[in-house]
Amino acid sequence: MHIFTKMNDISPYQIVADFMNQYEQIIAPRLKEGKLEDVRFLLYEQTMRSEDVIKQNLPPMKENGAYANYRMIIQYLGGLAEEKNVTTGLLKSVLISVDRFSADLDLILSENPQYKQLREN
Repeated sequence: MHIFTKMNDISPYQIVADFMNQYEQIIAPRLKEGKLEDVRFLLYEQTMRSEDVIKQNLPPMKENGAYANYRMIIQYLGGLAEEKNVTTGLLKSVLISVDRFSADLDLILSENPQYKQLREN
């Protein structure tokens, strides 16, 4: 995605697919190593981008539960980004929850051809 692209021109599926790729490739591995500071900015960025997904309110995402899973992921990660004293136990608990919600989200959206194509790239 180009930095100067207007958010209105970006599909919510693209935002979610970008998030899922970033979560699996960058965020989750760092968090599993206990390196929250390495990804704190990415967590803030994803929280801000999530507002554009929710604003567009696509019926397919709303009807099949994708929004609920996505919102929960963002709430967990946004809270983690805001927390100053994150214990190992809290980090593990958040990761378990986010991994579960992200697996559900990916499964739900994998039926959408646009999302599927974006995830494969």
